Amino acid sequence: TNVKKKIGLIGAGKHGKRLADLITPRAEIMQFDYADGSIVYLQNRCDGIVIASPSDSHFYYLKELQKYRGFILCEKPACQTVDQLEELKTFNLDCIMFNFPLRQKLASNIKQLTTNHIIHSIDVNVTHSFALKAEYCQSWRSSVWKQPLGPLEATSIHFIDLIISLMGEPTSIMNEVYNISFQGTAPDTALTLMHHHVGRSRIYASYAAPEETSLTILMSPLTGGGSKLLRLNDSELMFEEGLALSVEKFLDHCESCIDFDESERKITLASAKAMLA
Repeated sequence: TNVKKKIGLIGAGKHGKRLADLITPRAEIMQFDYADGSIVYLQNRCDGIVIASPSDSHFYYLKELQKYRGFILCEKPACQTVDQLEELKTFNLDCIMFNFPLRQKLASNIKQLTTNHIIHSIDVNVTHSFALKAEYCQSWRSSVWKQPLGPLEATSIHFIDLIISLMGEPTSIMNEVYNISFQGTAPDTALTLMHHHVGRSRIYASYAAPEETSLTILMSPLTGGGSKLLRLNDSELMFEEGLALSVEKFLDHCESCIDFDESERKITLASAKAMLA
């Protein structure tokens, strides 16, 4: 019988528990003890480490784990400032996978659906009303110290990553964030506009609006002819399926000891650069 790999988990919140549920069928979980404050214990005993803590801690843990020789699955965003991004580029990223479930689930499917077509535009709306609820002000998401870019770094980044996977790195970017609910100190709404070598994209994300999730692609055949629309909805289902694929991929690499693909790291760094533009 194969011995299960040991996976260290940093992050005991709702998302950390969700990841733990996906990991436990294949591996043994070792929970990081915040009271101890040291990750040496995990480094010395784990085949892989998952960083599922709040956004402001991701870069800190990646920096602490530079000498770690196992595999790492890190939640997005990888960093929150341009200085952190420049420093991140100096890290050995061969064994680090950043968790972008939409890329895992949708990128290859959309590429198949758009084969022999030019993508002219991608429009995304992803909104819900969490900022209008009483519990929002008790959440770390409402704190500008924890999440200075609000939904830009929590939600939009998933779609920035997916769009760059499909359309390439943008030639120009505009990001704007707002607090339209006047709840908490962090932004609750974000607008991203990107121009690519061919086409453009728009992402509207908000914690302070009626619930909506949609992705619309305008494309036309390479051989000529009329344009057509491709619409995708029910992102929550796609996210859950993509999350399972991300975890499976991470565990596969922990077991095979094969580095992650360089092309995926390039997309991650390009997405971080676009988010911070």
